[in-house]
Amino acid sequence: MEQLTVLNALYTYLERCQTGARIFTEVMSELTKEEQLENQELVADALAQAWQVEKVDMLAETNNQ
Repeated sequence: MEQLTVLNALYTYLERCQTGARIFTEVMSELTKEEQLENQELVADALAQAWQVEKVDMLAETNNQ
């Protein structure tokens, strides 16, 4: 597993997944349906990478919001 960034080290894995999911939901809500379809993978990949979590784990948290 890669070394966590200084900022990410302040949060648990679950907290990082939840934060990424919240941001993903907020970004998607600002886009049109067409833009959502075109960009959801890109946004999810970028957020998962930034928060250093697995994309599937992060997106699973969107079901809990």
